[in-house]
Amino acid sequence: VHSGLRNGSPSNRFISTFRDPRDAVVSFMRFMRYDFDRALSAATIWTQLCDHYRAFPPDLSLCLDYDRIIADPLAVAGRISNFLELDLPAGNIARVITQFEREKVRRRVEALRDEAERSHAVGDIAVADALMLNPDGTMRFWDPQTGFQSDHVSDYRDGDWRILLTEDQKRRLDETIGDWLAHHGYDRRLSA
Repeated sequence: VHSGLRNGSPSNRFISTFRDPRDAVVSFMRFMRYDFDRALSAATIWTQLCDHYRAFPPDLSLCLDYDRIIADPLAVAGRISNFLELDLPAGNIARVITQFEREKVRRRVEALRDEAERSHAVGDIAVADALMLNPDGTMRFWDPQTGFQSDHVSDYRDGDWRILLTEDQKRRLDETIGDWLAHHGYDRRLSA
């Protein structure tokens, strides 16, 4: 979810992911087709959510850095299994990791999107629930089996915000969330 949930019971467990908000801004712009101002607003809210979930006791909240998920998905999945006290065998975790590799997910969603677009074009209303309207009027496809969406997986590399955003956008980002970035140990340099 993209909101701050409250811990109503000690039996609740929260797993949240955290990403450099500057990378998230570019992701919002590319994936959701947001303009910069709307993406900047979303990133500001995101920093508040990070602080919200990081304030929970560690036995109730598992905070995962996006770069670790990408770099070592097997270890992260193992941490999730342990946190939820599932004790999943390493082989099962490895199979899930393999099944949901980035490229496999990208190909699956693209194939399903193409099929949905063909079905939609011939008037099949059964695919209507799988198509979502972007703010700019374009459509994206949602895979109801996995929750992934078209353009969820891209060629973007963390840190590319430094070359994709304008100098003014980078300056505005730093003015808005620079203190938060510094507090959490992010490199505030605006260029590579």
